[in-house]
Amino acid sequence: GGGGDGGGGDGGGTEGGGNDGGGGDGGGWDGVIEVESGGEGASEEAISLSEIFGDCARRDELLDDLYELLAFLVQRQEEATRAGEGLPLELQLDRSELAARARAVRQVVDTLGAEHTHFLLQLQSSDRFLNRQAAALRQMLAHADKMRGLADGLQTRQSDLLLTIRGTYPRYEAAAARVKQVKAEFEGALSKAHFDGRRVNLMGVEV
Repeated sequence: GGGGDGGGGDGGGTEGGGNDGGGGDGGGWDGVIEVESGGEGASEEAISLSEIFGDCARRDELLDDLYELLAFLVQRQEEATRAGEGLPLELQLDRSELAARARAVRQVVDTLGAEHTHFLLQLQSSDRFLNRQAAALRQMLAHADKMRGLADGLQTRQSDLLLTIRGTYPRYEAAAARVKQVKAEFEGALSKAHFDGRRVNLMGVEV
């Protein structure tokens, strides 16, 4: 049939037409993607992850590839859902595997695009940024030490004030009792001298 020609040749394709009558983009895709060495964009030496993450252009290129892969997996999920409804079980794509791979790619994309990752990459790639952050951290630590010293000083002063208050409280009680006594004597003298013994209450003197 028409699918026989698609699977022939040198066998280097990633999507064969080996299923009966399954040429084109039908439901016979087995979910395998082969990535061969060499090709466009490959260098003579292997590119390490640190080199990719340290180079903004390479990192953006990696993110673009991941977004493209994610879009491909999502599309295959949708196609598998639509096509699988009328296909036998052995011809249906593993939708759970596609979903798992899409989740894994999405997690990598989210991690690479996170603000914390960007901060760490800046620390790795820029000595100037690293030194600036180190200086800011030292300044924060010095400020924290200063605040700790002030807090210790305030605590010491509070303890001293409590001791002072406790020491002066007996004298305060004695003075208050004396004022109360003088007030009562003065009110009694006024009552006898000017008000014919009627009770006199001085206002504004509270003890």
